[in-house]
Amino acid sequence: FTRAVNFYVEISELKEQFSQAKEKDSEIGGIFDLEARSRTLEKLRGQSSNPEFWNDSQGASAILKKISRIEKEIELWTDLSRRHDDVEVLFEFAEAGETELPEIQK
Repeated sequence: FTRAVNFYVEISELKEQFSQAKEKDSEIGGIFDLEARSRTLEKLRGQSSNPEFWNDSQGASAILKKISRIEKEIELWTDLSRRHDDVEVLFEFAEAGETELPEIQK
């Protein structure tokens, strides 16, 4: 019985820490407008497909660097969102007794 109580206390503490971290990420994510970044990425990709794109090699290089940076930013935020979703599912499993604490702590 004591083990079960300790497990649920630890789960509650982890959920609280997770909620706080997710809140911070949401605040940062509010600054990082994923939809706007995606639109910018598509616009830049459109420019890069223009047949005259390479006429200005320095400008083309700068655009390709922006494309790469934005792709990495989007990938980072997408991965972070996926991980948050995964953790929420693990908490649901833990509350239902379907997983152990070490699995959540990973």
